[in-house]
Amino acid sequence: MWVKATKGVRVPMDGKPRSYIEREAVEVPETAYYMRRVQEGDLKVVDAPADLNTVGQVATAEPAQTGGGAVGSSAEGDEVKPKKGAK
Repeated sequence: MWVKATKGVRVPMDGKPRSYIEREAVEVPETAYYMRRVQEGDLKVVDAPADLNTVGQVATAEPAQTGGGAVGSSAEGDEVKPKKGAK
């Protein structure tokens, strides 16, 4: 579903609390989190942009993965390197 934030509101992305949905339309999954934000009036469901190339920033949000993965690997099998200083 495509959503954008109500004027004057910044909505954190699910699983990415430092990334926000603002006035640009973004595609998000129909999770309980986003449906609740729509119900509360923080987000508005909008039509998908007719031409995705004209949208300034189109972000596809994915639900956060929980458990199941080995440390140092990702779901796609790509190596995930720890940040410097991380133990």
